[in-house]
Parts: sequence; C-alpha cells; structure tokens
Amino acid sequence: MAKITLENGMVIEGTVEELKAMTEAFGVQTEEAEYRKVTDRKPKAGDYVKFYDDDKDFDITGGKYYEIAGIDFVGDPKFIDDVGDVNNAIFDDKNFEVFEKVGAETINTEKLTHNGAEYTLVHRKAQPGDVVVFTKVQSFVDDVTAGEVYKIVGIDDVGDAYFKDDVNERNFSATEGGADRSTYKVYALVAKPEPELKVGDYAKVVAGGKWHPLNTGDIVELLIDNDPGGTQPYKAKQLTDEHTAYFEVSQLVRATDEEVAEAKRKLAEKVETEKWAKIGRKPNEFKKGDIVRIKYDEAYQSYHKAGDIGEITTEPCDTFRVKTPRIDSVNWVRPSDIELIAPVEIRFNA
Repeated sequence: MAKITLENGMVIEGTVEELKAMTEAFGVQTEEAEYRKVTDRKPKAGDYVKFYDDDKDFDITGGKYYEIAGIDFVGDPKFIDDVGDVNNAIFDDKNFEVFEKVGAETINTEKLTHNGAEYTLVHRKAQPGDVVVFTKVQSFVDDVTAGEVYKIVGIDDVGDAYFKDDVNERNFSATEGGADRSTYKVYALVAKPEPELKVGDYAKVVAGGKWHPLNTGDIVELLIDNDPGGTQPYKAKQLTDEHTAYFEVSQLVRATDEEVAEAKRKLAEKVETEKWAKIGRKPNEFKKGDIVRIKYDEAYQSYHKAGDIGEITTEPCDTFRVKTPRIDSVNWVRPSDIELIAPVEIRFNA
C-alpha cells in the first residue's frame, strides 16, 4: 500500500494505481510528481539527491531531496546537509538516487544576465571579469549574501581572486582557499559576436589562399561583402598596393584601429617614396635651388608663415635657408618643415 499526506494532515492509503487516479481526478500535487529520476546522464549542479534512509551521523534525512551544489573531482555530488555543512553523496555507497525537478529543464542555470551583460557558467577558478554567485553562505564567510552577484575585480600577489562584498571590502571567499567550491558558481562574460564585415570596413587577412597574392597579416578594405558566386563572399583590396582578391569568411577578421593606422602610414610612406623616386631622389632629399612651400608658422623659430613659397639658397644639410619674397633673414628651416614645389632640375631660370 502507498500513502499520500494532504496539507491538512489527512493520510490517504491505496495502491499506486488508485492514488494516481485520485491525484489526477482531484488535482492533488505530490512531492514525487515534482521530481523525475535521472538515469540517462551524470548528475550535475541543480539536480537533487534523495537518500533511502536516515543517517544521523552524516545529518541526512531519508526521503528528503537535497539540491546538488556541485560535483567533486571523482564525480560524486556535493550538497548541503541538514545542519548546513557541505556533504558528499558517495556513489559507491549505493544509498541514494539522483532526481531532477520536473520542468527544470526549461530553466537555464548555465546562463546569467547581470547589468545588461550575459555570462555563462564555467568550471574553473574565478578570474577578473568573472562574476560569482553563492548558493550557500558558510558560517565563516562574512558580508556575502546567497544569490547575489559579485564581480571579480582583481587578483592579489599570491594569485587569489577577490570581489567587493556587501560592505564594499575585498573578499576572497570565491577562491580555492576560501569557501568550499560547491557553495558558489563562477560565470564568465560571454563575448558579443563580432558584427559581420561590410563594404568599406577594414579587415586583416588571417589565412592565406592559393588564389590571391596577399599574405597573412595584410590589411584590406572590403569592396564586396556578399558576392553570390561561391564560397568566397568577400572581395577586398590590399591597403598598401591596391591588389584585390576574393576571401572566404574564415580568412578575414576585423582590423583594429591601430592596425589600420599603421597600414595607412605605410601607404603614405610608399606614395611619398615613389613620388621622390620619379625625380631620382630619396624622400626629403632637397637641393639648393629647389622651390619649396613652408608648412608651419614660425617653422624652426623662423619668421616664415605657413604657405610661404621660396627658394633654398644654401646647400641642404640638417638645416638650410629658404628665401621668400617676404623675408631674406631668420629663415632657417629643417626638411620636415617644407614640401617640394619644383625641383631645381626643371627650373629654366636656375
């Protein structure tokens, strides 16, 4: 015979079939109906263990459901017993069964949202940027509230993680040397997926291909982002020499601002070198008789103004004179202060 105890204390006896029919007819909710035995997988945090018999030595009540707070290194469930201590359910003892709550599978305990950010449960030591949630606060842990979310803000000199607790003090409870690992959960920030590359974006080549001349590390600008012709939806041009190529999605990642700036610097340097090479000179190789433009007001503490145009009147060295219609003295400048307008080689009056 089986029994059901109602909320008013009345005990109803009958066969399993009779009691099942009665609960369905009258909508009686039994404790057993809230749990389902787990037989097709290993136990995990959030499941429950139920022991067959009382064990006063280990503060366990037979028939009571204990939520699993964690799994130890040999795979045995850890739970909080009747006196608030962390206890282990030893599989070798064969004195318990594992259950899950009916409907619990619809509750995602693997994810956590905190301050608008999404975190995922991880099974490792806490580190800066993670958050921790205590499922049970042990007696020796101060200023921590079960269920609250605490963000790991640093690591001390010996490698222990800490967070700011309820009184805004450093707290090391979420470390291997603090609270029992089964009494808290560690969640890591879920990185937001990179937005898809679009036309005009800059990307870095992370994987080469035999069909294009570009190398890993090259910076490219996207020209096409959805080419329908096959497995290479991206068409891009190399920033430094205008080579174009088609790429698979996996071959490109978004370039950082620093990487783009460096590529543009190299491009400007290349353009400048090619410009000077056309007249047989190296970059910023000036000669006496060149016509130049001043870039800055009072360049090199001279009397020049930005935009003044004049002639180099001394053999260039580290500094040289530039004579303009406006000034003929206090006119020393450096190569970086001027830009070439006309080289002496093409001047008919030189």
